[in-house]
Amino acid sequence: MPSNIELRSTVDCLWPANAQLGEGLVYQSSEKRLWFIDIKQPRLFCYSLNDAAQRTYPLPTQVSALALPPQGWRPAVTGETVLLSVGALGFAWLAVNDGTVTLHPITDPEADLPGNRFNDGKIGPDGRFYAGTMDESETEASGAFYVLDANGKTARLDTGYRVTNGPAFSPDGRVIYHNDSALRRTYAFDLDASGAVSGKRLFHAHDENGGYPDGMTTDGDGNLFVAMWDGRRIQRLDAAGGVTGYIPVPVHRPTTCVFIEPGTLAFTSAAAGLDAPSPARRWIILRKILNFNSGGRARVPEA
Repeated sequence: MPSNIELRSTVDCLWPANAQLGEGLVYQSSEKRLWFIDIKQPRLFCYSLNDAAQRTYPLPTQVSALALPPQGWRPAVTGETVLLSVGALGFAWLAVNDGTVTLHPITDPEADLPGNRFNDGKIGPDGRFYAGTMDESETEASGAFYVLDANGKTARLDTGYRVTNGPAFSPDGRVIYHNDSALRRTYAFDLDASGAVSGKRLFHAHDENGGYPDGMTTDGDGNLFVAMWDGRRIQRLDAAGGVTGYIPVPVHRPTTCVFIEPGTLAFTSAAAGLDAPSPARRWIILRKILNFNSGGRARVPEA
């Protein structure tokens, strides 16, 4: 059963962006910007924490996740902002210039699987880009988990997923967490220096009354924070996989979360699939959680 320990928090709406499926949230700490996308109505959003400025950019095709390129990556495009992405083109560079977004394909390991699409992805502590695919109909276990390195080489790490989500990483970079949302399972793998995984194990089986595990992040003490689709909460798991608390959120479908400063999480949400969603469910897309007791030190990304 989900823990009944409510983590004290204050939730503030940053931007009612009216996205159908808000996802792909990343924090660009050097510019104090949050980037995220709408998968269903392809758009890119940028929110400035400096002055609350909001920018929306149409996307030429579906994008499902974003990442900030680490040092050592050589972008094939130039722009005011250059990001890594996954989506309809597979792995791709994404460049923002004068209000226009262009995509440059890197590689698509599932070009032969038209019923699949990429879903979620994240840069690991080792500088590689980890991302998973899913069956668009969410019925077949045709999804897989991949890694892309700075040289454009991909490897398939695992198979047999209906809906991939995550990943997230332990503070020491030696464990990677990954979800099959449809099965309500969070898995853990050992991660070595080459980007290979081993020792797959069930880390946590989520209760059917608590929603579905979606995007997630970790803090500096190894606690895992999981956005629970249909659960109206962000759930906290300890490094052993036990539920140690939850943050209630005023949206039905939180989708992913990221630390933006110690004690502060930002998260996105979705309206897709809801019957006649209320304005709060439909429009509250980007929120931040302030001053909550995380039970650990936040890990704020450096980029």
